[in-house]
Amino acid sequence: MNILPISSASRIALYIAAPIAADLFVQYFQKDMKYFSNLDFWSKRGVIVITTLVVMIPLIAQEGLSLIAAAACLGMFFLAYKLLEVAYINGRLKHIETIDVQDQSLTKIPSKISQCVNLRGLNLSCNQLQHFSDAISNLPNLEVLLLGENQITTVPQSLARLAQLRALGLEDNKLEAFPEVIFALQNLSDLVLSDNTIQNIPPGIKKLSKLQVFVLCNAQLSKFSDEICELVNLKDLNLHSNELSSIPLTISKLTQLEYLDLSHNQTKEFPSGICKGPVESLQSLLLDHNQLKSIPSDIGCLNKLRNLCLEQNQLDSLPTSLAALSHLECLFISDNKLTEMPLELARLPRKCVIHAERNQFTKEAVENFLKEVKQVRVQNSDLGPDFYFSPKPSEYDRATWIDHRMKILDEDRPYQTSVIVFE
Repeated sequence: MNILPISSASRIALYIAAPIAADLFVQYFQKDMKYFSNLDFWSKRGVIVITTLVVMIPLIAQEGLSLIAAAACLGMFFLAYKLLEVAYINGRLKHIETIDVQDQSLTKIPSKISQCVNLRGLNLSCNQLQHFSDAISNLPNLEVLLLGENQITTVPQSLARLAQLRALGLEDNKLEAFPEVIFALQNLSDLVLSDNTIQNIPPGIKKLSKLQVFVLCNAQLSKFSDEICELVNLKDLNLHSNELSSIPLTISKLTQLEYLDLSHNQTKEFPSGICKGPVESLQSLLLDHNQLKSIPSDIGCLNKLRNLCLEQNQLDSLPTSLAALSHLECLFISDNKLTEMPLELARLPRKCVIHAERNQFTKEAVENFLKEVKQVRVQNSDLGPDFYFSPKPSEYDRATWIDHRMKILDEDRPYQTSVIVFE
């Protein structure tokens, strides 16, 4: 005899809703259930089954069913529900386009990730991965793959299956050689391999004809490969903190290059002829912390240059052609052996800032240059950059130099003075 007067349809609906309600109940409260959150997958499902049985007891009692029959019915309903749940999850996986699981202490890549067939971006940086899972290679639409700051030692040949990959980050891993399988990625435009012990670049790199950004910093690189200069679409080349001793003339082939960082190397010469021709697209040139003793006069041909960094070298003079850099915004020449500034540089743009601290400027050289800046600014308010100097300590004490500077710059000045910083 029924305890509650409910229809057959209602009872069926309750049978179906019970396990669903139980699962939702557990999912909702699991954040506040510390013990529950530590259970494995099947233990959690056991909790859900028990919770469902509790919910179903009134229905079982009113139908007068045996416990075995009730358990069988419950099992069928629960199994059907879980199949629907799995189908739903798998369906969701197929529609995911980006996954970001960086800094999650992962030691392996979940195999289910291969079900995300429409995945376009995957960030697994800052984990503890030691192996490159083949599951990643089964993502035909993947365009961005970030695996930086892990412990990966090798890259499998299966990577070549990622035909759509455009950006690959493998910086700060434990690679001891350039992974040549990368050369099969014909659509690659961004490649970062910094902070690995890669001592040379194989000739096959020229196959990456679409490469626009190449970063290989702090990698014990000893030679600037000529094959890099075959990458005619390259816009950003960053090879700082290596052991490069020379720069090939063929770098002038990089007609699209906008950013070149060769700082913190062992380069002794910047060859004349590099700055001529189609490399004029260059906007930032970083050559600081090298062993350069001179800069070629044709550097003035880089008419789009905005940032030029030459600090921490052995320069004792600067070419007057620097004055032709009409778009220059920052010129760093600190920590060299300069004794004077070419007066022509006073005609650099007003927006330009020159950092020239810790050189060997004499009193006369600084006075002459500041006077020239003053005259140029009076003639053209768009010219006359700001300079940051520190004079030779042996010639002035701080108070004397400040007073002398003010006498030079404050006389009849209708403009902002240059600034001199002591260090």
